[in-house]
Amino acid sequence: MENDAYIAIDSAGAAIHDGGLCATARDVARLGQLLLDDGRAASGEQVLPEGWTRDVLAGAADGKDAFAATSGFDTGMPGGHYRHQLWVPFADG
Repeated sequence: MENDAYIAIDSAGAAIHDGGLCATARDVARLGQLLLDDGRAASGEQVLPEGWTRDVLAGAADGKDAFAATSGFDTGMPGGHYRHQLWVPFADG
């Protein structure tokens, strides 16, 4: 990342992940590119485990199914899921 980012916290000091992150558009785009490149940075360095992004997109029974079964929260994403701190809005990734 090129710049510092800021994240909102709740009264207990825990990060508010969804909606509390403030970063430059360029740095957010870098994160998106990192995900598109399966965890490989522009420098060529593998900074996320290889296959991690594919695992996020594929989901798993211990992630999406467990979340759906235990939550009354309507995500507004039929067929979507949550995996490794990321929301995947469509069943086909």
